Amino acid sequence: MRVILFLALVALATSSPRGDREFPEEDFTTRQTSAEYRLPSNIWPDSYDVTITPYLYAEGDKAEWTFDGQVRINLRPNANGVSTIVLHVDSSLTIDHSRTTLRNGAIPTNLVPNAPIYTNETAKLTYTTIQALENNTVYTMDITYTGVIHSDMRGLYRSTYRQGSVEKRLASTQMQTTFARRFMPCFDEPKFKALITIKVHHDSNLKVWSNMPIEGEPITSNQKTFTTFRQTPKMSTYLIALIISEFDSRSTAAGHLRPHSIIARPEMRDLTTYAFEVGQLILEKLDEHLSYSYYEWMPKMDQAAIPDFSAGAMENMGLLTYREANLLYSQAHTQSITKQRIAAVIAHEQAHMWFGDLVTCDWWSYTWLNEGFARYYQYHGTAMAETTWALEHQFVVEQLQGVFQMDSSNSTHPMSDPNTNSPGQVSGIFDNISYNKGATFIRMIDNHLGENRLRTALRSYLRENAFGTAVPNDLLRAIQTQASTQHKIDEVFNTWTTQSGYPVVSVEVNQGRTQATLRQKRFRSYSSDTTSPEIWAIPITFVSKREHSFTDTTTREVMTTADLSVTLTAIPSEWVIFNVQQVGYYRVNYDTESWRLIIEALKQTNHDGIHVLNRAQIVDDLMNLAKAGYVPYGTTFDALKYLQNEQNYIPWLAAFNGLNHFRRRLPENRKELFGKYMTELLGNIYTHLGFTPKGDTEEHINKLNRANVLSWACKYGHTDCLTKAREEFTKLRNDATYVIPVDIRSTVYCVGLREGGQAAFDFLWARYLNENIATEQTVILNSLGCTNTDETVKALIDNILTTAVRDQDKSSTFSNSYAHNEENIARVWKYCTENHAKMSVALNGYGSVASYMSGVINRFRTREELDAVKTFISAQGSQFGGAQSSLENAVSNLEFDLYWDSKYMDHIIKGIGAAGIKTYSVLLMTITLLISLLR
Repeated sequence: MRVILFLALVALATSSPRGDREFPEEDFTTRQTSAEYRLPSNIWPDSYDVTITPYLYAEGDKAEWTFDGQVRINLRPNANGVSTIVLHVDSSLTIDHSRTTLRNGAIPTNLVPNAPIYTNETAKLTYTTIQALENNTVYTMDITYTGVIHSDMRGLYRSTYRQGSVEKRLASTQMQTTFARRFMPCFDEPKFKALITIKVHHDSNLKVWSNMPIEGEPITSNQKTFTTFRQTPKMSTYLIALIISEFDSRSTAAGHLRPHSIIARPEMRDLTTYAFEVGQLILEKLDEHLSYSYYEWMPKMDQAAIPDFSAGAMENMGLLTYREANLLYSQAHTQSITKQRIAAVIAHEQAHMWFGDLVTCDWWSYTWLNEGFARYYQYHGTAMAETTWALEHQFVVEQLQGVFQMDSSNSTHPMSDPNTNSPGQVSGIFDNISYNKGATFIRMIDNHLGENRLRTALRSYLRENAFGTAVPNDLLRAIQTQASTQHKIDEVFNTWTTQSGYPVVSVEVNQGRTQATLRQKRFRSYSSDTTSPEIWAIPITFVSKREHSFTDTTTREVMTTADLSVTLTAIPSEWVIFNVQQVGYYRVNYDTESWRLIIEALKQTNHDGIHVLNRAQIVDDLMNLAKAGYVPYGTTFDALKYLQNEQNYIPWLAAFNGLNHFRRRLPENRKELFGKYMTELLGNIYTHLGFTPKGDTEEHINKLNRANVLSWACKYGHTDCLTKAREEFTKLRNDATYVIPVDIRSTVYCVGLREGGQAAFDFLWARYLNENIATEQTVILNSLGCTNTDETVKALIDNILTTAVRDQDKSSTFSNSYAHNEENIARVWKYCTENHAKMSVALNGYGSVASYMSGVINRFRTREELDAVKTFISAQGSQFGGAQSSLENAVSNLEFDLYWDSKYMDHIIKGIGAAGIKTYSVLLMTITLLISLLR
């Protein structure tokens, strides 16, 4: 589904690993179990035939941005005595009940009266038939209606773009999760698969695309064209797609055996080359990998770039849709991290053709069966095409470590969550548990089974469930055929999919280092003093300096109890590391001596051979174990010193993610101390990478590493970084033809904005308004948050609330207004408290305002700020309606953060200060040596 733009972004090092969620989060601990939103299963659709007449402009008595619709549903009762038909219909549809009919082919009598019952909350339309329907008999229902081409990027929705001075209009679709009911009356649940035929009566100057190719020749008359698309295979309604626009396409030649197209604005044609090439390659690789060609069941693959799109991308069968920034690549304007994201999003959506489209989760409770596999192949599928990007390594930090924080909180939920019923709950389950944890679980199972057994199981799973739906037990049955009794696969599968959270495995090695005692316990991010009854079946892997290998991820034991003893082949004073390449979804804590040996090994030449993924694991585990009170911060900061000689992107990415917590919580008066710590920590890696990119021959992950290193170095005052960034920005200001290397552009823009005041802000805002390439627009928008004066921060938020910033970009741009500069937090809060009513109008309600303000509250660091928030809620909270609870949840989070600060902040400050002590000690030793030589 919509790809959470949580991918491998540079922003991952400067913002939440959750990334860009498209739906408000929900507290999963307060869910209701009512299933009243679900449809009864006593009638199923066989097929839909829907005709849409859109009006992008007013036409006679038809208002602009509306449409007429007619749908014919062939439906079939699966029991005797059925006398009600229940459909999903959004309240935005107006049905002409006088024209609704239900007939049996052999009986011409209309079997439904024209007074059905509609329930707005559940979007159910209930027809009571005048006589009971016969089991397994096909009935044909015809419904005529009108609808709205919406402005909120859901259902059939509107989008615009400018071609020169002319505004162009188009309509596109986003049906997932519950928005097909805005398009037509239907059975809007994934399990109700049916054959679908789409017909469109449209202006002749417009082109249309849908899931299938056009059937026959369109019929044109009086500047209108009637286009019929071929009938789809059996599919869920949320996968319906339709685009009505003046777009153009880059396509394979007529008669090509694997038809493939990239659809976009005509002026963007030159930017479609990369997606066109890599898309074909990835699809071919997935065909081979899964031994089930996409073209066995679908005749074409179209991928479209949409100017306005709430999601990152969407896996509509045969017509994938994307934000422009996730599909259109420009060598001059697209960063390396964004090029990677384009390929990865394509792989994600194409993987959905098998996992989601061909075989669909039976209900959203099992969303991970769709999204977990798509996220898994987002990395592993892309790696089949882009072989030098270390994507398997990036996966561990971005996905596994990225979801750890959420899954250690009280608001987490199991991967298979039965308490998913209402549209809000359905939206809420499209989160990092279904995506990241689902993908990480799949990777764990793959390594646990070994020898490509999972791939063999998946090939069977897809063939057996093709054109139908699946529940987790269907996947488990396929995996069982490839597992032995030693794998304990039922226990492993069920404990990880049905339980919330994950364990920390504590390792205590005996004095002779011949035996390790393991103990598992659920990990909570806020405290080590918690108890819980959960036990996981954990595939245990380990390596020591003399036993096994970091390239061998074979499971040594399956830990199914609270305690386990493991025999080691080691000698005193040698390290042992558990969770090889972090293939298991758990943290590891060690006894004091074992930590000492590991940390000393990290500081050796070549880090004593410790694998890069385990180096990243150690960094991430130690920072979070200290945060929860498992280890002293002194141990964590001692380990972080090794980074001074680390050159690989992967451990540094893990470090930046953890260091983010420090910089968000540190008091303002400790910012300078933290800056000194960071410049010393970054010194060697900055020198190694350099400020200036080394061209196309440079390793991809070095480009990604430089972007992060420069961002942090310049932010915290690294002299050379600031000097060079200023030079680049000055060249840009003075020469309209000058081009800043794309991968350092974000840092240069940020430095220019932080130091340039109003003039720099006006300069970059003008560049944004004049820019037509989405990836460069995104870079500028994200960077504008680096501005840091009262006037420019106010101007930025004012601009966000206008149409100058597309709705899809408003949230991330607002978040960056305080994420890039801590001093902006107070400025943004002041703006919100003074302008919340204005924001509500611009953002379509107080729900979005509450979400925006909660993000700001989460950055507060003082008791005075907490009191100010409480005062605001007391005075203005009633205006937020139900959204007030979001503000109150943010207050609860802030209260805990302040408690945590009081418990641990002094230890962090002490650890940060030790960097200066190290520098002083080296200087003292040097002076002492010189004195001795002079003697």
